[in-house]
Amino acid sequence: MNSVSAVNLSAVCSTVKTLNGTLITGQQDVVKQWTEYGRQLYTDTGVHEGAMIRKLKARHDSEVRGDDSIILRAEVEKAVKKHKDKNSPGVDDILAELIKAGGPVLITQIHRHCNIIRKKETWPDE
Repeated sequence: MNSVSAVNLSAVCSTVKTLNGTLITGQQDVVKQWTEYGRQLYTDTGVHEGAMIRKLKARHDSEVRGDDSIILRAEVEKAVKKHKDKNSPGVDDILAELIKAGGPVLITQIHRHCNIIRKKETWPDE
């Protein structure tokens, strides 16, 4: 990691705190700490096996398989929740409150229709 030490860190950061809370002030020690931080940051330890990783894997798998579930249900659910209440309805004259009130059943139907539209690349007549 010689390229890190080539950067003049004294002008940028003269003190850093270690994971255990100790302050480091020496330039070489600061460079070592940043190097270790970068190494930990980009090392896959498997601790990030959370919901986001599962979503990304599911999306990747669906794209590799070429199935029609490209749009994730969670994406539709997030989009519905994001709509603000008490706003004017869109061109479909449906209020956000009504879509939200539809709950999981309506989310599932919207998800299904979004994937059909994406797969066929056409908007339905009805």
